[in-house]
Amino acid sequence: MSDSTPSPPAQSSGPESARPCQWGKPYGRSCGEPVWEADRGLCLLHSQSPNRDPKQIKLRVQQKIERGDFDFSGVNFPGDIDFSQGTLADASFFGAHFRGAAYFSGVQFAGAADFCKARFDDEADFSEVYFTGKAHFVEAEFGATARFDRSTFDAVTEFTSAQFLGEATFFDAHFTTAADFQAARFDGVVEFRGVQFTDRADFREAQLSDAAGFVGASFSGVADFSSAAFSGESYFQGTRYGQLANFRGAQFAGKTNFRQAVCATEADYTEAKFGNHADFSQLSCNRKASLRSTTFSQMVDFKQASFGEGADFSGSSFVREAEFCGMIIGPRRENRNATGPQAKLPPAIADFTGVRFELPTTVRFFQVNKDSPQGLRVRFTRCELQDVQFEDVHWHREGGRLVLQDELDLRGRPAGQAGSGTSYEPVAVAYRRLANNLTKTRTYDLADSCWFGAMEMKRLDPTQPSLLRWMAALYRWASCYGISYKRAFLVLVLLLVLFGLVLSLPWAGLQPRYADGEQALLTFPKSMKAGLIHSLEVASFWGDPLYVSTTWFGRLAAFGERILVTAQFVLVLLALRRRFRI
Repeated sequence: MSDSTPSPPAQSSGPESARPCQWGKPYGRSCGEPVWEADRGLCLLHSQSPNRDPKQIKLRVQQKIERGDFDFSGVNFPGDIDFSQGTLADASFFGAHFRGAAYFSGVQFAGAADFCKARFDDEADFSEVYFTGKAHFVEAEFGATARFDRSTFDAVTEFTSAQFLGEATFFDAHFTTAADFQAARFDGVVEFRGVQFTDRADFREAQLSDAAGFVGASFSGVADFSSAAFSGESYFQGTRYGQLANFRGAQFAGKTNFRQAVCATEADYTEAKFGNHADFSQLSCNRKASLRSTTFSQMVDFKQASFGEGADFSGSSFVREAEFCGMIIGPRRENRNATGPQAKLPPAIADFTGVRFELPTTVRFFQVNKDSPQGLRVRFTRCELQDVQFEDVHWHREGGRLVLQDELDLRGRPAGQAGSGTSYEPVAVAYRRLANNLTKTRTYDLADSCWFGAMEMKRLDPTQPSLLRWMAALYRWASCYGISYKRAFLVLVLLLVLFGLVLSLPWAGLQPRYADGEQALLTFPKSMKAGLIHSLEVASFWGDPLYVSTTWFGRLAAFGERILVTAQFVLVLLALRRRFRI
């Protein structure tokens, strides 16, 4: 049908007139087509009448394409329409309504492609499409399957607030610049398998109601999924993130899989909620990962995950099982000889401050940092540890003992800065909880290290009375808080020698108890020998000593020796008992 041929009779419709179509007037656009539906002032393409001939629609579309007019804004396509394998320059389908299937496969959009507010009632096929200019799908609605497989987007792409009511697939698509899916809604299965995002990918506040697949996807820029809602299962296995992977505040209701994902910089899961099984096994984050205040309602698996600059779990909640087997906080052993900026990075820290393990018996730290040259630096204040399983963990040590990062933080705090950050008592509590845990598993060496740390916090705490701190310091010097029998024995020998020297002084008045004739004053070196012998006699409460003190000084020295040496001997016995308990 030509422009001069009247249309089929229809209610409120008549022959086309020379009067232009009024559709674009509210939008500041000009349609240019003659009016077909007189009472509404709409042309054949924009009319909503069900009596239009689909063949005439296709003919009119072809005529527009032939004359280089690619403005189909607001067009109402009554049936299937096929634009595939063509070239469309600066095409606009703003507000268009596709009542049948729309085929754009293989099309090259030379310039901008505007599908804002477009509506697709049936299948929309954009597979292998090449968008050379900006692609706008803002508030577009896809009522059935939407395919963008292997398509290339060379300019900014906007799917902001778009709605995908059916399946949406982007298999192996390539976004060379920013891709915006902010507040997009996916009601069906969505697949981004193998997609390449060269620039920023924005999925903020997106809603994904069914399974979402990003397996093998590559994000060279920032990947922003903050506040996104995943109602179905989500798959991120093998995804690669060149910059920040941001899942702050995201909600995952179904099973979530980040297995073998690689983050070249940082990953942020702060305040995210995982309602089902979450798998982070073999995840690799070259820098720091934040999981602060994150909720894991079901089992979470961090087996063999690695965090190059640390992981922050502070304030998080683990409701069910948690596996940290083989996890690495810090560099891998094969990177221990790294040079350059990587070698100058500060130590990596695992922060479990205030973490809540609701089923601690199902939480397992097995061979953590076993494959790292750095021992596990960890914060455990305000964290329940009594029943958590610790097996073959490579702990951070200083001075031959296990040291928590909480203690190191206090040591590094400027003098006089009391009251800021963590105080001494919570750290002492963390040490005691860990000590009790390790004692239950008969890991006595580590338990003793934790006991030492708890006592150190008492000694260093400026809020404690000076007398208690002084006594703690003496206890530390005498036997390392009762855990070192070697130190206790050496101090015992030192006390015997020291009192032997004191008793050998002239003021001690040391004389042989049995001597022929008049007693003579002992001279050096006989006085020293006599002092050492008498020191042993006093310490052993020998009933028939060879020497006696004839002065008050000597008698007081002997009395003091009996007290101190006896106490030190008790410390030796306690340390031996602690060391060889089974």
